[in-house]
Amino acid sequence: PVTTEAAPQLDNAGMEQWSISDKGTHWNLEVPASWGTMNQLTTSSKNGTDGTTYRYVATSGTIQTDDKHSGSSAALIRTVGWGAGNTAPDAVFNRDFATCKNATAGELYLGSYNNGANYGIGFTARPAGLSFAYKYVNKNADDRGLAIIRVKDSDGNVIAEKEAVISAMANYSTLNISLDYNASSKKAASLEVIFKSSNQDVNSNRNKNWLTPPPRFDLGSGEYVGSQLYIDDIELIY
Repeated sequence: PVTTEAAPQLDNAGMEQWSISDKGTHWNLEVPASWGTMNQLTTSSKNGTDGTTYRYVATSGTIQTDDKHSGSSAALIRTVGWGAGNTAPDAVFNRDFATCKNATAGELYLGSYNNGANYGIGFTARPAGLSFAYKYVNKNADDRGLAIIRVKDSDGNVIAEKEAVISAMANYSTLNISLDYNASSKKAASLEVIFKSSNQDVNSNRNKNWLTPPPRFDLGSGEYVGSQLYIDDIELIY
């Protein structure tokens, strides 16, 4: 590994700090401090008819959970169905699945959200890798989670990158990802760390094999939810 004088870690790496905003009937917006999520996309739609937003219409793909590896909380990154026009199953017409307009893989990443994910933060150290605690509950046996670490120079060129596919894991385990740098690469200028609940085209899989629908007539806590990736205790390795 490349040695550095400084070995900084990431803010809120234990997923202990969150802000939670009440955004409407039956749902809210959850954001982990110092990290970005896709929540601003999936929680942006209203039901359309009476202006009321239900949880099965607008729901956070990444939420806080007390099912943690250590500390008081972790991040639960979920594939979710969302969108104006979503319906909950009923007893007559939509007994099994009903209508799910959109599906998006949940993401937790360094960066921000502005009409889409803006990946990365300024970072001049060169870590040798990434370690994190995780467990993964896949809705479909073919689904996998994803973890990515990427270091770029000041010109935006990738000088080190590694991607790890995450398979089903019922209990928390630790995964280490190692990075290799080209000896002639420039100094580091930015860092990207990305966790995704699915590596599939989830929007093409809006069915009961890939998403669990809300209970029938559930206008409160019901959601369309697919595979779920738990992340905690993120650490840069030097």
